[in-house]
Amino acid sequence: MLGKNPIRSSRSVCKSIPGAISTMCIPNKILLIAEAIRKKINLVRIHSLCKVDPWFLSQIKEIVDNEIKIKNKGLPKDFNEFNRIKSIGFSDKKLSELTKT
Repeated sequence: MLGKNPIRSSRSVCKSIPGAISTMCIPNKILLIAEAIRKKINLVRIHSLCKVDPWFLSQIKEIVDNEIKIKNKGLPKDFNEFNRIKSIGFSDKKLSELTKT
């Protein structure tokens, strides 16, 4: 699960996400990839910059997309959908942060 985003505190890194993705160490690279997806940077471009396997990029995108959906619409009301959200790695703490509860 992707936690709090430490790169938001660094304006210079946020402004140059594409450049940073290709040079950052692995832990920060994953966070930068998630931020690039949030900024609507194309997965093909992200792959060309960081050389992370497209399968992993799509998995990160799924997490980011669900994070945005939870922020906008709240927690799923359907039991199966809630279990799916939990199965892709959302902790109770992260869900609470996203829903501000």
